[in-house]
Amino acid sequence: MLIPNPLVLSEQVVWRAARSSGAAPTYFRPMGRFLDGGLLANNPTLDAMTEIHQYNKSLKAEGRGSEVQRLGVVVSLGTGKPPQVVVNSVDVFRPSNPLELAKSFVGAKELGKMLVDCCTDSDGCAVDRARSWCEMTETVYHRSV
Repeated sequence: MLIPNPLVLSEQVVWRAARSSGAAPTYFRPMGRFLDGGLLANNPTLDAMTEIHQYNKSLKAEGRGSEVQRLGVVVSLGTGKPPQVVVNSVDVFRPSNPLELAKSFVGAKELGKMLVDCCTDSDGCAVDRARSWCEMTETVYHRSV
């Protein structure tokens, strides 16, 4: 769950933050002007942890270290795993005849789809990184897909 700016955390209703964070287009309608944080970060756990860290760091710099809050638990809610898709060919090469030109276009199209899938994957490596950072900071991490 990506919670909005920690400066207004005391004024934020938890259910509204969760609902706003989960407003993934095609799955759920927007909550006011807020949409799912995963639109920009796929899995925004590390972005939320960074924002909390920066906020705590600024508190320390202002001499307000007693107000620093340790992150205790991260709950990461996914929308499921996309189905595995068979890729026929990613062979992209310099064609020497019209048939090879057609094969290169097909290969480029498949390669493009693979790149988009990798860049927009909200599971897999993104979850592994978030889990690892939580473990390093001794923060409990729960992931549900």
